[in-house]
Amino acid sequence: VSLFVILGIAADDGLLMFNQYSFADTRLGVDSTPQQRMTLAYKEAAAAMLVTSVTTCGSFYSNCFSIVTVVRSFGFFMATLVAWNFLNVLIIFPSAILVNDLYIIPCLKCVFCCRWRAKVAPEPASDDGAAAGTLQKKGTMAGAQAAQASMQKSMIAAKMNSRKLSRKLIRKATLEVKKASSLNVDEMDCIERAVALYFAPCIRSLRWVWLISSVILSGTFMYLAYAGFKLSEGDLELFEESLNLGRLAKLQKEVFPATSTSDLNSALSAAPPGQSQEVPACPGRQENIFCSGHGSCETMSGMCTCQEPYVGRACSLQATAGTMELQCASPLPDEGCLYAHILASPMMTEVPNSAPDGIGNILLQNTGDNSVTWALSFVPVEAATWLATTPNEGSVPQRQFSRTDDVYPGKTAFAGMYSLAGRPAGWSQNVTLTLSSSTEGIASRSLTIGALVVQPPALASLSVAAGTSIGSQSGTLIMTPSFSQLDGFDQDATSNLAFSPPSPSYVVSMPFEIESLTVQATPFATASGVYVNNVAIPNGASNPITVAIAPETTTITVVAVSPVSDEISTTYTLTASRECASPPCVAPDVPAPSPAPSPGDSSGSSGTTAAPGDAGLDPDSGATTTAIATTTTVVAQKDYVIGQVDMSVVNCAALDSEAGRADLASGIADAATVLPERVQTSIRCGTRRLAERELQATVTARVTYAITVMTGAPGEIQAATVVTNINGQSEASMSATLQNAIDSGITRALVLVTVTSIDAPAVSDTTTRTTSTTTTTTTTTTGTTTTTTTAAQCSDYVCPAGYAPRFGPGEDLETCCLAVPCPEDTVGTDVPSDCACKTGFAGNVTATLDVPYYVVTCEETCSLTTCPLGKSPKSEDLVGSGEASCCDEVSCPANSAGTVQDGCTCNSGFVGTITATDTSPFYSGSCEEEVFCGSFTCPAGYSPKDASTSGADTASCCDAVSCPASSAGTAVHDGCTCDTGFVGTVDATDVAPYYSSSCQATCSTFTCPAGYNPKAGDTVGDGLASCCDTVTCPADSSGSAVHDGCTCDGNFLGTIVASTSQPYYTGSCQAVCSVFTCPAGYNPKADADSIAGSDEAACCDTVACPQYSDGDWVHNGCSCQAGYSGTVAASSSAPYFTGACQATCSRYSCPTSYSPKNGSEAIVASDTASCCDEVACPANSTGSAVHDGCTCDSGFVGTIVGTRSSPYYSGSCEAACSQYTCPDGYNPKSGSKAGADVDSCCNAVSCPADSSGSFVHSGCTCDAGFAGTITATGASPFFAGQCEATCSVYSCPSGYDIKNGSSGTVGEDDDTCCDKVACPADSTGTSVVDGCTCDSGFTGTISASGTSPFYSGSCEVACSEYTCPAGYSPKSGTTAGADTASCCNTVTCPADSSGTAVHSGCTCNTNYDGTISAASSSPYYNGTCEPTCAVYTCPAGYSPGDGSVVAADTDSCCVAVSCPADSTGAAVHSGCTCDSGFAGTIVASGSTPFYSGSCEEAACASVTCDDGYKPKTGIVVGNDQASCCDTVACPENSAGTAVHVGDCTCNSGFSGTVVASGVAPYYETPACQAQCSQYTCPAGYSPKSGTIVGEDTATCCDEVACPSSSTGVAVTSGCTCDTDYSGTISATSSSPYYSGTCEATCTLFSGCPAGSSPKDGATVGSDAASCCDAVSCPSNSAGSNAESGCTCDSGFSGSITATSSAPYFSGTCRKVSCPSNSAGAAVHSGCTCDSGYQGTILASATAPYYSGSCLAECSSFTCPAGYSPKDGSTAGSDDASCCDTVACPANSDGTAVHSGCTCDSGYSGTISAISSYPYRSGQCVEVQTQVTGSMQMSMSDCDAFVADSNSRSWVAGALASATGTSASDVSVTLSCASSTVADVDYVIVSSGNRRLEARALQSQTASAITAAISALSTSDLQNLIQSEISSGGGSVTVTVDSLASPSTQVVEVVETVTETATTGTVTATTMTVTATTVTATFTATTFTTSSATTSTVTSTATTATVTSTATFPE
Repeated sequence: VSLFVILGIAADDGLLMFNQYSFADTRLGVDSTPQQRMTLAYKEAAAAMLVTSVTTCGSFYSNCFSIVTVVRSFGFFMATLVAWNFLNVLIIFPSAILVNDLYIIPCLKCVFCCRWRAKVAPEPASDDGAAAGTLQKKGTMAGAQAAQASMQKSMIAAKMNSRKLSRKLIRKATLEVKKASSLNVDEMDCIERAVALYFAPCIRSLRWVWLISSVILSGTFMYLAYAGFKLSEGDLELFEESLNLGRLAKLQKEVFPATSTSDLNSALSAAPPGQSQEVPACPGRQENIFCSGHGSCETMSGMCTCQEPYVGRACSLQATAGTMELQCASPLPDEGCLYAHILASPMMTEVPNSAPDGIGNILLQNTGDNSVTWALSFVPVEAATWLATTPNEGSVPQRQFSRTDDVYPGKTAFAGMYSLAGRPAGWSQNVTLTLSSSTEGIASRSLTIGALVVQPPALASLSVAAGTSIGSQSGTLIMTPSFSQLDGFDQDATSNLAFSPPSPSYVVSMPFEIESLTVQATPFATASGVYVNNVAIPNGASNPITVAIAPETTTITVVAVSPVSDEISTTYTLTASRECASPPCVAPDVPAPSPAPSPGDSSGSSGTTAAPGDAGLDPDSGATTTAIATTTTVVAQKDYVIGQVDMSVVNCAALDSEAGRADLASGIADAATVLPERVQTSIRCGTRRLAERELQATVTARVTYAITVMTGAPGEIQAATVVTNINGQSEASMSATLQNAIDSGITRALVLVTVTSIDAPAVSDTTTRTTSTTTTTTTTTTGTTTTTTTAAQCSDYVCPAGYAPRFGPGEDLETCCLAVPCPEDTVGTDVPSDCACKTGFAGNVTATLDVPYYVVTCEETCSLTTCPLGKSPKSEDLVGSGEASCCDEVSCPANSAGTVQDGCTCNSGFVGTITATDTSPFYSGSCEEEVFCGSFTCPAGYSPKDASTSGADTASCCDAVSCPASSAGTAVHDGCTCDTGFVGTVDATDVAPYYSSSCQATCSTFTCPAGYNPKAGDTVGDGLASCCDTVTCPADSSGSAVHDGCTCDGNFLGTIVASTSQPYYTGSCQAVCSVFTCPAGYNPKADADSIAGSDEAACCDTVACPQYSDGDWVHNGCSCQAGYSGTVAASSSAPYFTGACQATCSRYSCPTSYSPKNGSEAIVASDTASCCDEVACPANSTGSAVHDGCTCDSGFVGTIVGTRSSPYYSGSCEAACSQYTCPDGYNPKSGSKAGADVDSCCNAVSCPADSSGSFVHSGCTCDAGFAGTITATGASPFFAGQCEATCSVYSCPSGYDIKNGSSGTVGEDDDTCCDKVACPADSTGTSVVDGCTCDSGFTGTISASGTSPFYSGSCEVACSEYTCPAGYSPKSGTTAGADTASCCNTVTCPADSSGTAVHSGCTCNTNYDGTISAASSSPYYNGTCEPTCAVYTCPAGYSPGDGSVVAADTDSCCVAVSCPADSTGAAVHSGCTCDSGFAGTIVASGSTPFYSGSCEEAACASVTCDDGYKPKTGIVVGNDQASCCDTVACPENSAGTAVHVGDCTCNSGFSGTVVASGVAPYYETPACQAQCSQYTCPAGYSPKSGTIVGEDTATCCDEVACPSSSTGVAVTSGCTCDTDYSGTISATSSSPYYSGTCEATCTLFSGCPAGSSPKDGATVGSDAASCCDAVSCPSNSAGSNAESGCTCDSGFSGSITATSSAPYFSGTCRKVSCPSNSAGAAVHSGCTCDSGYQGTILASATAPYYSGSCLAECSSFTCPAGYSPKDGSTAGSDDASCCDTVACPANSDGTAVHSGCTCDSGYSGTISAISSYPYRSGQCVEVQTQVTGSMQMSMSDCDAFVADSNSRSWVAGALASATGTSASDVSVTLSCASSTVADVDYVIVSSGNRRLEARALQSQTASAITAAISALSTSDLQNLIQSEISSGGGSVTVTVDSLASPSTQVVEVVETVTETATTGTVTATTMTVTATTVTATFTATTFTTSSATTSTVTSTATTATVTSTATFPE
């Protein structure tokens, strides 16, 4: 759009400027110059264009304020274009007009008029337009020429266009009125004056600059536009996102991209209204900032886009460069990996030959943010005999991140394949590889890979014996199975035990009484040592291994290690288990004890036991038997495991409850693996200061637990096991265990725990696993008595307060009790001794008997609170915190009011400032009584302030007087000093101006004018007369004084100028150069009379050395250059040197085919005859000389070409192939070649197109889809037959179907192979190809298609025939359908009406009146709904009128309200004023009575309001409480009538009482305090239940514990997902007060399919789609991934198969070598045909994995004479393939050189075909007629005249003027006959020469030229020459002494043209005249030497003068 708009504006401005310029001469006259016309054009056009351009720019720039982006961009761009156009029309366009009129048009006139050029003296034209005047000719011009010039002028005049004729008539009419006039500046306005006087001259003077600059700028901008042009990508952005419309567009595009009703329905079904939807949140959240503040969050995906240089999913890490780290299973020192092959049996001695290669993966890891390439190479190469690696190159991907920016390094691996078959045991070897990288910053490194073969370590013997026992059991125990040396070594002999280590295991049966075991083991020869439970055993036996007394198993590990490495080992597992299944457990040789007591029995009494011999005793015998026996009884003893756990807790109060302690007990029971009922817990929650509590609800807590263990009881866990289990818990695992117990327990509040430390648990006493009890048994006939003596137990001892009980035997404090250490936030050793509160806390620590055995009552005191400025601290011992509890208000001091903190104000009559401080009395300053300055007298140097100013001292009552002018100082009373340049004193006084001054100026401040000498600086004065002296004129000058002017004396030059610096003038008078004589070799300066000086430097110019000589100046000496001869000497007369340097033959380059003469370097000459000798033709050739041409003798072929180097020709003549006949299928080689066999003389003919085979003579077969026969022949084209295409290869165009049975038919056209497809149903047309049109009443489009049914589209019934009912609008476009639903849109009800649609009826809204009815035409309804007065709102002060009136204005709908009683005014809305004696305010209101306020009587000063009332403000009327007091409303958060009524009650959610008071706020505070139900807990907190007063998080909220599968104290402090889980837990404000979950990661998933690699363990998922990555195809292959299949790239062979182990594929793609006759690394990297061959080799994906071939080039084929060879790289072996025909040269006719060329009429010569460049010889030469002659001229200095480059053109111009020819047709040669006489020879080309006439170079015949010269006198010629010298800027005077008669000669002219050859380029055009009497000299531009038959000299100068008679070929 901008282009078309600016074209119109530019055309407008350009036409305006050009029209003003074109018609300017009608005002200025025909004599006006283009500059004058442009000045007038500027005056007329610039102002108009400025106004239009400014208004247009303003209009477009106003669009920059639009919110629509495209409108704003268009406005800015368009306005800038208009401004730029204005500058171009004012600068570039006028410059172009001036350049055109001043230079281009005159130049064109000169070019086109030169052939009629004549000397014409115009005469004034007569008024009637008849031609008048005569032609005046210098010399003797022919009358015919004058007539011809006149006729030409008439023809030009006849061809003038109508516009120029009109302009000429206007000029004629104007000429009679006025001549050329100038512009009247006084009549111009300011803009016209500026452009005409300043801008236009600038454009005129710099027109070339502006024009060239515009061209350069235009080209630059066009290139930038072309280079930077790019189509817009993405969607059109109409509004920026900072605007609501922009946000709406973005939401519509990204969130709601609905385009139809179905889209809306889908959205509603996916997200029903009223339901919240979770959207992903970006990671790295910090308060309300996401992405760690270093990136932007994409809300739809929950992903961050990081800013540089941050990376990570949460943008929390800075980018780092890539790294490459090595990891392997068995690392070696100095970066290496070890691969071990462990033989399958200790009896094997070598790796079996059938063993497969081992594979060991080596991992490369990258912890940086860019991928790193890597490559492997072996050092040395021989190392690859047993080791191979794959792949050997690749890249390590960059690191990855979790959502919390946990770093997962990028990893890749390469596999080492180890061929160790046949290697003996003990073999080992290392290989060094080089691991290099092309990534910047990654250095190459050496990698050592080692391999070894080792025998597995084994045991020679293994047994287990009983250690200690409570019985008599001893000896070796039974192992199942029995030990064998080969146990576990039963794998395949080829197995490597490094990957499948043996694991022999045994079961040891032991009796119940055994307490410990002893393992006995002996190593086999392959083992160096044995370890039992990680302890080395000496002498083949282990230390005793303790075994717990319980019916459970005990595992013992025995490890045999290899002497090669401790990491090579074999592990034997022993499982020791009890023999008995249930108690009693006794050994076979021990009497069975009595049943043991129950586990809960701790009394120590045993059961009754019978003596061994009592089995047969009769109890009724009456006999008494007493026996004493000692019995060992197993007793279950109660032990306690006690410990503490420190943690951070959110909502600790919830844990410090019965339910919380029960959940803690459950969690500790899970950690200890005991029953929850065996665990007792207590918790101590730490305290925090109030400020901290408000910021963070996390507190520290200590949990104390006691676990009851029944030691010795069958089936019970032992205390040691409990201790081991708890010690095995980490802080994280214990946190997770406790959190899980709390989450699944009975605690209903949200609690989060994070364990910070776990104290090592202690057992109450040393656990005694057996108890020996002595029992005395007395047996009588009447019964049995058992007496048991038991040791005292601590369980019977009661510990005092502050002690925790111990358990075990004992009965004293030291044995049975443990002092409890002091709790947190206290100081001291333990509770019983010295626990006390920390500094800043008050209270005590009291010892108790219950867990945790103390009570803490420490509370924070005010000593920790710092009071603000202006408040005094209360006692430091006072319990409390915060300003309200610990600080008192400080009252203002005397004579002031207020509080110090709020600010104190001095009372009336007092002045001062009170400032709050933090030290007693907590303020500074005071208020003092005010005193006035009226009676105070100021000291000298001070001026008094106003008498009413407060104060009684100088500072308050006086102002210091500043120092006066011309002095400096702080103030008068401190003393003032006169400024520099002034003298005097300044004294203070007590009267105005309060000082006396006498500072007077000195001459140091006065500056004397130029030419004056300043007096001394301390002189008093300030003028010229007082301060300055005059200066006299200097030597050699005259004058009264310097300041009046000085003039230099006679014969002196110079200027004397007055100056302000010493000597107060500049310049001097010096003698002139005219009296100085320059030495020889110097040229006196031309203006010596006006130059001052007396030496050659000032008065003389140096003379440069002449042409062809070396040296800087003549006076320093000049020597001739190499190749020149002569002498140059300095002279005192012009040209100030004598002699010259002339060229010798050494400077002359002999033409081609000439050899230099011997000794020619000393000959002074520069022509071929003098300097060169001819060269004779070589052997087997005939000719006079090489330069005339040499022809090979009969039977020989070849070419002899002249050269410039010895032997001065090239080529030779050899025997030819012309007698040899080639067999069928061969093409004879062209040209006269040498040879006599097929290879030398014949070329094999290739198979023709559409056939296959190498050559015709070996047979050709037609390609698939073609038919025919190819047969070799002996005549061109040397084969018969052809292969024609069949229909099977022809593709029918769209709309055609293939003919049946046409596949074998020969043909390639539509008629033969295809049928047109007919138009489908409901359409009309001959066929789909010719076009189908839908029938009437149908719509659609039928388009031809290339696939069946060979057309697309259809015709369906159209809506155009259907008429929509009233209230419906027809759909747009050619919609198909025939009912209302398909063809019509419903019309919605109009504004202010209700209803579904117009067709179903619309009703006007309430308070609107009107009727809406359906219509059949737009807008498809009739009527409107107009508002009534009921919806109009009257302004304040108006009452509403009749609401049924249809109107909406105040006059129609409202009534003005009058002013109320006791007030005056027109109406309330215009203002009411209270009457005299009344006070109040009347304000207009919008509600009845439509005003507020009243006017009442005034006075209310002494009334005191009761409690609960507040005084009214302002002027109040009345004298009682009712009039003067206002009731006080119930305070905030309460409800009731008023405070004084006493019925104010706190609102729901608030607690307190409202009591009336007499002081503000007139009720006691605090009143109603908020309950927690009014407080909104922050995210991550749950509200507490119950009625709690508070407004803070600590009081009202409980922290929410971390959810399942996560660990953390609470949601607010952050939850971390458990190991193998991933996710984010974020705090929220709604139940369950957090969002997010921890989901299982892929660490738990295994089973990726072949070709897929497992993702990083941090990935969330549980299936292959989530947890597996498809492995990319390896290098040199292509495909989606390895799983779906990979195919080798073009140029590679092999196959890729997916596998389930790294690298998850097998196979490689190997590069294919280049085919024959080509060279290159491989096909995929490109193959280049060998020298002498041509073709293309392209990589292919199918065997042989390349296409194409390399065929022989034409470089070995020789073209026949008259043919030029094509590029040698062309493939072929015949004339047609390898040669181009050569066209006939200029001035000749013929098809080509080889078929013969004939010279044109008027030219003569012979053109012959040759075999060397230019592949033809001879030329057609034109016969030219020339007029020659001579004359002599005299001048003052002949040498200078000849040396002047303009002299020849002056003489040529004069001769051209005299003869009526062109100066370009005249050639002049000058030479000096003497120092003052010059000989002139000239040659003039006449007409009659076809070549010159064709180029419009000449129109005079030779006879006319001869007659003109013969009639010319010497004086006429002299005048013509002198005129040319003057017009050419010369100053020399010449005299023509004699003029010889001219003569005519006929010569042949050869013209050389520019031609490009294969060996160089001729860039000069040289004309050579071959007449024997004249050698012409021409000037040529630079050209390069070629290898043509003849050539010219080589020059490197810009121009070179060449004297030559060589002939150049065209």
